[in-house]
Amino acid sequence: MRQLVLGTAGHVDHGKTRLVQALTGVDTDRLAEEKARGITIDLGYARLSGVDGVRVAMVDVPGHEAFVRNMIAGATGMDAVLLVVAADEGVMPQTREHLAIVDLLGVRDGVVALSKVDLAEPEWRALVHADVREHLAGTALEGAPIVEVSAVTGEGLEALAAALAEAAARAPARPADELFRLPIDRVFTIRGTGTVVTGTVADGAVEQGATVRLLPSGLEVRVRAVESHGEAVERVEAGQRAALALAGLDRHAAERGDVVVRGRGWRAHGTWTARLRVLRETPRPLRRRDRVRVHIGTDEIMARVVPLTEDELGPGAVGWVQLRLERPGVARTGDRFILRSYSPMTTIAGGTIAEPFAPKRRRLSDAGRDRLEALLGDPEGALAARLELAGWEGVPEAEVPIAAPGARFPSDGSVARAGDRWVASAYRDDAMERIRTAIAEHHRRQPLSPGLDPSEARRALPGYAAPALADVAIARLVEEGAIEAAEGTLRSPGYVPRLDPDHAVLRERLVEAYRAGGLEPTPVNALEAGGEAAWPMVKMLEREGVLMPMGTDAYVDAAAMRDAAALVRRRLGGREGVQPAEFRDLLGLSRKHLIPLLEHFDRVGVTRREGGGRTVLPGREET
Repeated sequence: MRQLVLGTAGHVDHGKTRLVQALTGVDTDRLAEEKARGITIDLGYARLSGVDGVRVAMVDVPGHEAFVRNMIAGATGMDAVLLVVAADEGVMPQTREHLAIVDLLGVRDGVVALSKVDLAEPEWRALVHADVREHLAGTALEGAPIVEVSAVTGEGLEALAAALAEAAARAPARPADELFRLPIDRVFTIRGTGTVVTGTVADGAVEQGATVRLLPSGLEVRVRAVESHGEAVERVEAGQRAALALAGLDRHAAERGDVVVRGRGWRAHGTWTARLRVLRETPRPLRRRDRVRVHIGTDEIMARVVPLTEDELGPGAVGWVQLRLERPGVARTGDRFILRSYSPMTTIAGGTIAEPFAPKRRRLSDAGRDRLEALLGDPEGALAARLELAGWEGVPEAEVPIAAPGARFPSDGSVARAGDRWVASAYRDDAMERIRTAIAEHHRRQPLSPGLDPSEARRALPGYAAPALADVAIARLVEEGAIEAAEGTLRSPGYVPRLDPDHAVLRERLVEAYRAGGLEPTPVNALEAGGEAAWPMVKMLEREGVLMPMGTDAYVDAAAMRDAAALVRRRLGGREGVQPAEFRDLLGLSRKHLIPLLEHFDRVGVTRREGGGRTVLPGREET
């Protein structure tokens, strides 16, 4: 069954709560103060029955100007609105503000109830009816049905219920496969149950026993029990009222404005990029660094506005801004919000979040603006734009449902996976070209090297690139045959080190020098034959098995080392407790050179150090 949130709006004392009670049988004023003062202070909830195929949750909001914050918390997430205007008073200040708020929040359908018609003469009713229609012009409710009704006499109640049922039938179904999110509007404790949080499910679904997180704190808790409109249920979905009993959560660890979520992609962030619309009635332009109140979900966050296209946004203007929040908030792409001035508190603008995890931006280029616009378009276009904006860094897979809701990864090769991130395939292709070029350049500069070390190949990409992107590019290059992986290096296909005549001469000199040195380790830089320039050739001789490393920069003749190992096994094989002096006398080495050689024998299994001596082990007469 489809879920629908139907909210009220309108000036204080215009009869919203009385109408909700007349339609549902529920008095949504639950607080003692509300009963005493005769006005709605906080949000109230009821269920509207009689709508075929749709489960309708009604949200009754306060109409007094002092409680606009609560009204916005209830209006966020409405699918349709019941705007109530008293026939005996007509359009009032909060009528206009509430209408502006629901319009800014993107509520696109609804019904207008001309209430208290029992207190107004027909001629006056006609005037108020015309005034209401004039105020609806240019808003999402232009053309909405206006039903004259009285909660006292019952006049028009059936017509109102029918109009609301038609609006409910028109409302689109909420996606069922999105990540769960519930903005909290109440927190309380029930003896024997523990901490309970309530709210209207904004996205996805949750069931009893599920593990959820509380943001922005990040606390992980378990859903012990679920209720909807006072009834125990196994599961709640987007559009339903929900009360979640959360096991192990301290009462003071949650408050209104916090959000209960499932999925690793949800996180609180301190900067949002948004498209903003300033109300025409706003008294002055929005300027850089203006301090504002951001109302999103059930939360209110102080922030600074940073225009990205102009120095300021005047009344009626639409433009791109960043909201630099004074504390992290939870949002996803496409979320609507309201801006109210810091002081005096009046509604001045509203907008749509494009980047919930935004980097700090300054002026937008035309291309940047186009990409931001695409973020608010169809899901696939939004994903492509999101990947382009992310560039080399890519987008974590877990964040895709938040940054591009509803998007599916295309199969046309336009996106590429890099570990737990996705990047635009253009960046993967660029990475492949950079690595291929780096390998070719390595061959040119170091012709004696068999290939480029993979760690060096990874450095061909920017340091901020997705960590796994280089390995993805390397694997694809190998798969396509553009490069080869061999001997722990990367090389162009078929590449082998080649010796020119000068290299051949240097090789012979090095072989002779180390052969003359025998078992004495000689640093490469100490050689007269080539010095620092000898390193590539020495490494090549090491790969060929002609030289053997002894330490970080010294080598010995490998044949001499094999002969020494054979001699040790032939003369001392099977003996235990052999002292260094015997090895020294046998091999004719000074202690300075003997100790590194014995440590090498220990490593390769010629000897084993035990106590104060060594055991000579049987084995192949080679190292």
